[in-house]
Amino acid sequence: MLVSSDTILAIELAKIQNDFKGAFALEDDALVAKPSYFEKCEIYARDLILNTRPGIPLKSKLLDESFKVIYIDCTEFFPEKGQFLVRLPSPKMLNLMTKNLPSGELVYPRIADLMSRILDVCMDPRRSNLQLIGNIKRYRETGRPGGLIARYMTEVKQLLNTRENYMKTLIQPVCSGIAPKQMVDKFIPHGVCVVLNDRVYESLKRKTWGELADEREDFYVLGLRNPVLWTAMMQRLTVWSAKQWDEHLQANHGVTLEDYLCVEHCQHLMMMNIIDMLQPQADADGFN
Repeated sequence: MLVSSDTILAIELAKIQNDFKGAFALEDDALVAKPSYFEKCEIYARDLILNTRPGIPLKSKLLDESFKVIYIDCTEFFPEKGQFLVRLPSPKMLNLMTKNLPSGELVYPRIADLMSRILDVCMDPRRSNLQLIGNIKRYRETGRPGGLIARYMTEVKQLLNTRENYMKTLIQPVCSGIAPKQMVDKFIPHGVCVVLNDRVYESLKRKTWGELADEREDFYVLGLRNPVLWTAMMQRLTVWSAKQWDEHLQANHGVTLEDYLCVEHCQHLMMMNIIDMLQPQADADGFN
């Protein structure tokens, strides 16, 4: 199933916010380790992202998508909770949240900085664990950890529910599409629509097939008219490019698209069969 990057981020953030028992650790092939593990491991100080605008692209294992998701086992600090794991962002999540400015500069997300500060404390045995968890007495009074973990979880909550509001992607349906002018043509088969703009056609194909777009040719779309009447006005259409229609015209009608239509001046049009136009009770913007 193809999902948007915002949906992937929402799922990742929801796992961080709620998975304190490692329910997804096995499914995600995650590394579960105590803080002391990071004193000597394959993550080094140079991998930490302590500056979100370093000026140059970073080569960090935290951004390497072949690297495992990490759970830090903080059970020893919170025995009252039983098992208590803190999930860190996956490399894929950090890469999706990294922004590329018009100047070409990369801006890494603040959550990468907070993650790196947590790992920084774990990697140095001279650092106090109180930096991770804050005041134990206050935790026992409030039931909430403090320190870097508290700041980290606050950032996750804000990203999920307020500042970026990624949660809305899980509850609000989003459908990618186009709204071109429709024009009827007698040489288009029933059940087919032709997108004459090659850039728009490629965009639709990649949104449909994702990484498989180069291997697939045909794909379907839903033709919708009035949202109130979706059931009556919805139809499945096969999408053709201008090139595919040209091949159809030459093979079945002995004419080339270049001789039949000025494609350059019809980039805003979607060509359809007359039956497909009448079936959903749609208006036509022209006939050919």
